[in-house]
Order: sequence, then C-alpha cells, then structure tokens
Amino acid sequence: MSHSHDSHTDLTDTMVDPAATPTGMIGFLGAILTVTTMLVVTALYYNEKASEIEKVVTNETRLDIAQMKAAQESLLAGPPRWIERVDENGATVSALLIPIDDAIRLVVAEAGR
Repeated sequence: MSHSHDSHTDLTDTMVDPAATPTGMIGFLGAILTVTTMLVVTALYYNEKASEIEKVVTNETRLDIAQMKAAQESLLAGPPRWIERVDENGATVSALLIPIDDAIRLVVAEAGR
C-alpha cells in the first residue's frame, strides 16, 4: 500500500505557538486561585473545629459535673439515714446510709479485732 506524497499537506506553517503572556497569566492566576481556595477552606475547617470544641467543652458541662459531684459528696457526708431502693429482682430493699468517714472507721475497727 503506497501513499501518495502529493496529498500530504505540510501543517508546520499553519501551527502557531500560543502567546507566552496570556498563557503565563492564566497559569499564575490559576495558582493564586488554588492557594486562596486552600487557605479559605483551611480557615473554615479550623474555625468550625474551634466552635465544635467550644460546644462540647462548655461551662455548662463543668457546672453539671460540679453539681453532680456536690450531690454525691452530700450523700457521702450527710447524716445517717434509711433509704429504699429497688434491686435487680424488682424488690424494694431498705439500707442504712451512713457518712463515708463513719463507714471507714467501722471497717478499720472491725478489721482490728
């Protein structure tokens, strides 16, 4: 199969290199846009992360924990009293609740006998 060289057109004269200034400007602007987008997304991410941490760790949570701790300490240090509670079988059980310091003294005295 032979090709005729007469039908072949020389395209070297019709091909022109793109101008350097517009191509360089488009590349430069694209790089600036990419860096700006990355900085904006990073700033948004860290801003959202900081607000999420602020939501999770708030003074209300600390206040709730402080109130819960105070309630537990008042149970441990309060006067002796009878309490009733329901056990795992559903039966009501009465128990004598005494201050923790008294309970420690009783256990130490019992162990010393």
